Amino acid sequence: MQTSKNNSTNAAIFGIYRLLLISFFIFTLYFAKTIIIPLTLAGLLTFLLSPLVSRLEKWIGRIFSILLIVIVVFSTTGFAAYVFTRQLIQFGSNFESYSQNIQTKLHSFQFPKGEIFDRMRHVLEDLKEELLGESKTFDSYTKNSSKFIDITSIFTNIAEWVSSSFFNLIGSTGIILLLVIFMLFKREDMRSRIIKLTGQNSISSTTSTMDDASERVYNYLFRQFVVNVGFGMCISTGLYFIGVPNAILWGCFAGVMRFIPYIGSWIATIIPIALSFIITDTWSLPLLTISFFIVLEMITAYVIEPLYYSEGTGVSSFALIFAAIFWTWLWGPIGLLLSTPLTVCLVVMGQHMTNLKFLSVLLSQEEALTPAEECYHRLLSFDSSASMEVIESYLKENSLISLYDSVLIPIITQTEVDFHQDLIDNEKKESIYQSIREIIEFLSLSEQKETPSIPEIKTKVLCLPARAIRDELGVNILAQLLVRELFEVNQASKQTISKMIELIENLNPDLICIAVIAPFVLSHARFLCAQLHQLKPQLPIVIGLWESLEITTETLSQFKSAGATKVVVSLAQTISALKEINA
Repeated sequence: MQTSKNNSTNAAIFGIYRLLLISFFIFTLYFAKTIIIPLTLAGLLTFLLSPLVSRLEKWIGRIFSILLIVIVVFSTTGFAAYVFTRQLIQFGSNFESYSQNIQTKLHSFQFPKGEIFDRMRHVLEDLKEELLGESKTFDSYTKNSSKFIDITSIFTNIAEWVSSSFFNLIGSTGIILLLVIFMLFKREDMRSRIIKLTGQNSISSTTSTMDDASERVYNYLFRQFVVNVGFGMCISTGLYFIGVPNAILWGCFAGVMRFIPYIGSWIATIIPIALSFIITDTWSLPLLTISFFIVLEMITAYVIEPLYYSEGTGVSSFALIFAAIFWTWLWGPIGLLLSTPLTVCLVVMGQHMTNLKFLSVLLSQEEALTPAEECYHRLLSFDSSASMEVIESYLKENSLISLYDSVLIPIITQTEVDFHQDLIDNEKKESIYQSIREIIEFLSLSEQKETPSIPEIKTKVLCLPARAIRDELGVNILAQLLVRELFEVNQASKQTISKMIELIENLNPDLICIAVIAPFVLSHARFLCAQLHQLKPQLPIVIGLWESLEITTETLSQFKSAGATKVVVSLAQTISALKEINA
């Protein structure tokens, strides 16, 4: 009891420490973002460029390869930014010419007939009159068109903001450029220092972890970059041939927005689609634009990405969306663009670093609980119907033997462990055992319905529990599986050894299997095996030490000395051993 309290206290202290550490980490990221954002961008660029530099430096040396790669990358980025800015300014200057089409579209739109739609129309007309100071007729609307909202000024302000931020952008770019050059030039030295700080007592495992993390992050960043650039180029080309102005601008915008998971590419479609409505009096251009976006996104998301990505990001859908919100709040627009790669990095760290395991649990695509843990959780909540849902779901993709080995046997073991640690009382323990009996009975009835006729019986097998009630549950499970394998099965409940010996003399079985479910009481199993072997020296005896990861040489030797023919650690091995002996 005292040990359990100490463990709970230590867990609480560790939880508080972890919470404080996370709070400090977020606080640092927010208030030191001026320093951390350039470092993050430089680190991600280093991940992307390192393989290229490594290949190129074999031919022209490290210094020239780094300078060449960096110049090409930043020149390309600068040219793309220049084209984007020019397109944005051009779009703003041309927007005023579309105002007449906007007015025409608004007045050509007719609400469907009906009382509800009539009310909506009147409300919108009243609102339009209040905002624009217009009457409800088309003529008065055209006379007061000078009061139409001057959207051009919005884009003018954007252009001025871009100009005012130009020097800040140049400064940040220069810092990132220097950091990337330094990180590429000193990448082995930085790697060695990280290993020294984090894994000096286990250099080999730390090196393997870093290699795995680097490869996964690089693969994701590179493949996502290629897909998004290709997506943006397709958008620009398609919109150009469709006839939507500033196609390059919307292609760049779509390529950047697609880094935002799930919703980014759809957000990028809003302005081009709205523009297609504005620039024409017909409906063919908007419908063609909408169809183009839908088809391209479907092909990219459901054909190209599944084929091109050997594996996904490893991040859950909810985590990607939450990460986008979190990093945007933390760092603004740049955080939105970096949200997915940063989250991938955190998941990789959580999967390889014990102290950061919680990151993998919270963010990764893997199930938080194993089927055994999920089923045990529901049994603890006295929710038998929910536990059956887990069982049925598991059986859709796995065999019955796998269900017992991987789900029910571990639940029995965990129940006993929790009971001995005073985490559950005897009433809850018995309730869980009763639920497991009902599950076994349900599965047995299902098996009988599927195999109504049983051919010739092969061999008599007697299944005996070593001592505890949990061993009886193991006997029930094994008996059900052996019936499926066409054995004639007899099973005994927990009783004295003399009663078991009497049962053997009456039944005269061909094989005996003793079920022992962890936590083991090996002395009783060995004594029972020795007594049975002394009674029937020629009778094969199989010992099932279920839920044991491995059998030590000492344990195996002790059971062999007691007369055991085979010692196995799973139900699957038990079935195989009995078949082998019977062959």
